[in-house]
Amino acid sequence: MSADRVNTFSIESFMQSYRQGTHFSKDTVQRVADACGRALRQAQILHEITYTTPPSARLEGELKMREALRGKPYTQNDEIEADVILASVLVQVHLPQERSHVSQIICENFEIHHRSARTVDGIGTAPEPTNLCTEYYWVSLKEENVWPPRLVEVQVATDEGDREFRTQDELVEFLSKWAVLIGMEVKRGDVQPLWELLNVPTSQQVRDFRDFLAGLNLSAAPDLGSDYARRAREFEPGLEFSLAMYVADSLMRSPRGNDGIQRAMSVLEEKPEAEQQREKMKILRDSLIWLVRFGSWGEGATDMLFDGLDKALQTRQLKRIVWLNKPCARDFLDDRIGFLTNREVQDLEQLWLLFARHNRAPAQYVFNLARLGIRGHSAPSWLEFDKAITDLHIIPRLF
Repeated sequence: MSADRVNTFSIESFMQSYRQGTHFSKDTVQRVADACGRALRQAQILHEITYTTPPSARLEGELKMREALRGKPYTQNDEIEADVILASVLVQVHLPQERSHVSQIICENFEIHHRSARTVDGIGTAPEPTNLCTEYYWVSLKEENVWPPRLVEVQVATDEGDREFRTQDELVEFLSKWAVLIGMEVKRGDVQPLWELLNVPTSQQVRDFRDFLAGLNLSAAPDLGSDYARRAREFEPGLEFSLAMYVADSLMRSPRGNDGIQRAMSVLEEKPEAEQQREKMKILRDSLIWLVRFGSWGEGATDMLFDGLDKALQTRQLKRIVWLNKPCARDFLDDRIGFLTNREVQDLEQLWLLFARHNRAPAQYVFNLARLGIRGHSAPSWLEFDKAITDLHIIPRLF
């Protein structure tokens, strides 16, 4: 009877049970993935987990090739299961410092039959991370009492992040994936300003940006009192707050961002007086352009900008904004006029102080972007500034 069973075994008979789902691999790999995922979530490890079994056609082709190379036919399931990985779980851990904790969790929850580690260059396809450090575990479920054990390969991959973001698309995918990982359902928003900020003054490593995100309180639920929810309220009403905007704003408020702004202002202060004035005019122009770019909120933006000013002060600041768009101001900025009048210098300084001392988050945000020279999808221009004056209803408010 035993000999008959050996004689009738073939790759085809194995594949029949595999296709029908009666082979243990498809059930076991899901159970291992589920158990691993539960343990990692309980430990609050930021991770992604997927599992797979080989497609039937590919597996059958590989088995036939291996059988030909081994020079003799497979005679039982055990030989195939020892020769080919039939079930694989991939755990991607997003913070390398948690790798040892993940290893401990796997060892506590499964029977470990073998493990190894190596660094693999060029894993995956763009824009997936490269230079992954991957540990391999061959495990079985502790509750199973079968021999030979039903092995599942568990790969634990961590991206060291010792590189820069190669493209804006990679940043978009990274940020979107991070939001999913932490269970955050909010609008991602335009990442162009954030992309530019990550390269001011020098490119930021993926590792550093990932650690920065991990330190943010990103829950969007208002009842949790998170920093994200608080900041979103500060930007209301009008500005279309988003995840990218929150991260960019947080980055500019961080020590790295503050250092960048202070360096930019130090460079400005070292310039000759006329060049300082031209740079300030450009920053003010760009701040107002950014204010319009971030939301179609019309007069609401102007109300926010003049928050706390009496009617007389509002009128004076409105006139200064109008002056900034006049040919004489443009001629000075374009170096066709060599100096400003004393009155114009005073007006420029008062308009500068409006932004520099502003206590509202939207005004601080656009002013910081402009001071750091963030351009957006296109460089701010006089044509766009003229449109901003219209959108902000500056002229009608003077009458």
